[in-house]
Amino acid sequence: MPAVSREHIGGIDISDLARICDVLGLDGLPYPFAETGRPGLQVSNPPEPHRFSDRPADGDLRGFHRWIQAYTRADIWVECRVLYRATEAGDIPDTRISALRADQLGFCAVQRPDLDVVDVYELAPYDLGAAIANSVPLIGPGRHSQITIPKYVDYFADSTTADADTADDDYTFSVLEPVTSRSATVTVPDAGVAAVGTIQSHWEPARSWGMDWAKSLVAWVQISDDGDYVYVPDFSHAVPATERKLADRIDDLIAADVAVLRRRRGIT
Repeated sequence: MPAVSREHIGGIDISDLARICDVLGLDGLPYPFAETGRPGLQVSNPPEPHRFSDRPADGDLRGFHRWIQAYTRADIWVECRVLYRATEAGDIPDTRISALRADQLGFCAVQRPDLDVVDVYELAPYDLGAAIANSVPLIGPGRHSQITIPKYVDYFADSTTADADTADDDYTFSVLEPVTSRSATVTVPDAGVAAVGTIQSHWEPARSWGMDWAKSLVAWVQISDDGDYVYVPDFSHAVPATERKLADRIDDLIAADVAVLRRRRGIT
């Protein structure tokens, strides 16, 4: 799939973004961004707190002003987070992506794995799905026509009835119930899962940081020595994932939210 045309606005320290969110009255960082303790771009001489409220529009952060303002009035927000199984070399930082569409503006922001810095890109408002799929570290479609992972059977499907308190930073590769897979599928052991990602679209601001387990989502897995798979909408099994297929699934989520917005705004 061709790379998405996008303009790199620049990188912003997570600490700066957190201060901006505080100035704007937002309840913390946008999901899935997080302060991880890694270094940022500014390691000394932090801005004076009483001056900071001026910086987004008039200062060294003015380039991010359009993105910040668009975030507060967006029509659609899309979040993607990928968690990785630890390797012998150690933990692998999460992939954290946030995209938005505000009228005729589109933005995609990606947290760097090695720094507490978010890179912000401006793009066409209808390219969000492609931009996110392009930013996810896919390795290629899996070899099997469909797979199941016993520990993930019913996990995402049951999330629609989960208590809101489970929508936090700690969903992992465990606390899942194994069941017998379909004969038509290849069963992949949990140990074969190298990464699991979730993608979700929203038409209204998030009520809290984390996944909204009562809302539709796209789930994607990467299998060691095999490839990438995306779960079908009913989460009964996963099928080989290409960048184009993942982008299409994200676009489906967005389209469903756009339809809700149109109904609520009386647009036919």
